[in-house]
Amino acid sequence: MMGIRLAQQRRGLLGTGLLLAAIAGLLFWGSLYSAGQAQTSVPASNSAELIAALENMDAGDSITITLTAHEYFLDAIDNTTPSGNNGLPVINGNVTIEGNGAVIRRSADSTFRIFEVDSNRTLNLHEITIRGGGGVNVGGGIYVNNAGTLTLSSSTVRDNGAIESGGGIFNAGGTLTLINSTVSGNQANLIAGGGIVNSGGTLTLTSSTISDNWAYTGGGIHNDGIATLTGTVVAGNQSIGDPDIAGDGSLSAASAYNFIGEDPQLGTLQHNGGPTETMMPQSASPLIDAIPLDSGNCATGELEDQRGVSRPQGGGCDIGALEVAPGLLYVDQSATDGVNNGTSWDNAFTDLQQALAEVSKRTVPIDIFVAGGTYYPTPENAPDRDASFVIPDGV
Repeated sequence: MMGIRLAQQRRGLLGTGLLLAAIAGLLFWGSLYSAGQAQTSVPASNSAELIAALENMDAGDSITITLTAHEYFLDAIDNTTPSGNNGLPVINGNVTIEGNGAVIRRSADSTFRIFEVDSNRTLNLHEITIRGGGGVNVGGGIYVNNAGTLTLSSSTVRDNGAIESGGGIFNAGGTLTLINSTVSGNQANLIAGGGIVNSGGTLTLTSSTISDNWAYTGGGIHNDGIATLTGTVVAGNQSIGDPDIAGDGSLSAASAYNFIGEDPQLGTLQHNGGPTETMMPQSASPLIDAIPLDSGNCATGELEDQRGVSRPQGGGCDIGALEVAPGLLYVDQSATDGVNNGTSWDNAFTDLQQALAEVSKRTVPIDIFVAGGTYYPTPENAPDRDASFVIPDGV
C-alpha cells in the first residue's frame, strides 16, 4: 500500500498526529495596467485581457503578465507584419508571461502564428504552452525578429506549423534561449526546421527536449547561426534528410552532455506532473543518469527539471527536459551532509513539507519514508498555528 512510512530501523518512531487539511490559495500581486503606464504585474484571466495588456503597452515598456492554468483560445488575426499574421499583438517592449500551466492556442480557421517579437524587444515565457499556430510561411508558433530576444523556461511548444520553415520557432537573427523546455509535434512543410530555425542568430538550449518534429530537412533544428547545446536531446525527429540537426551554422565548443541523432526512447507528449506536457524517458532510455555529478549536483548546473522535480534523482542527471524520479522519497531532519533532494537516506529531505511539495509535481504514486523525529508544518523559528501538513493524492 502506498503512503508515508515510518522508518523505525533508521531513527525510531515519528509519532502520531499528522493533521490532514486542505489549504489552497493563489497569490495575485501587482496592479492593473492602463495605457501609457507600465506596471509591475498584470493579471490576464482570458484571451481578451491578454490581448489588452499587450495592446496597451507603450513601446519599450516592461511588464509581467500573469495567466491562470487554462486554455487561452485565439480566434482571429490581430495584426499582419512582413513576416506574416499574428494572433497576439507584436511584442514591442520587455514582456514576461508567467503561464502557471496556461495554454495559448489558435482556435479559428484563420491562419496565424501566436507570438512575434520585435527587434530590440524581449519576451520571456515561463510555465506555458504555445500550441496550434500555423499557416504562415515562417515561424508557425513564434517569430523572433533581428536583435529580438526570446527565452522559454519550463515551457512547451507543440503542434505548430509553417508553410516553409520554423514550424515551432523561427529566430531571424535574434537571441533564442530554451531552458528545461520541450519542442514537439511541430512541422515545416516545404523547407527546414520543423522544431526550430536559427537563421543567423544565437541559439542556446539547456536541459531541453527537441523530438518528434518534422521538416523537409532538419526536422528538429535548422541552424545557420551559432548554437550552444547543454544536456539537451535532439533526437527522434523526421525529415527527408538530416532528421535532427541540419544547416551551415556552428555548434559552440561549450556544448556538452547532449544526445543527438539516435533513439532517445521517449514516451509520448503528455502530462507527467508539473504545469506543462512533457516526454518521459522510458525505463531503458540512454538519457537516464547520462550526465555526471559534480559535488552531488548535475555537471550542467541545473537543479530542477521542466516539472520542478529536483535533479539529480539517481547516480547521475538525465539528459533532456525531464528527470526520471523513483516512486520513493526519504525524509530525515538530521541528514545535513548530502544534497537533500530526497533520493536516499544520505540525501534525504530535512523537512517533511519539502517531500510533500515534491509529490505534487509528479503523477505516479509515491512512498515517503520518514526517519524518527519531530516535524513541524512551518519552521520552528517561524511557527504558524494555522499551518498543517497537506497530503497530496497518491501518497
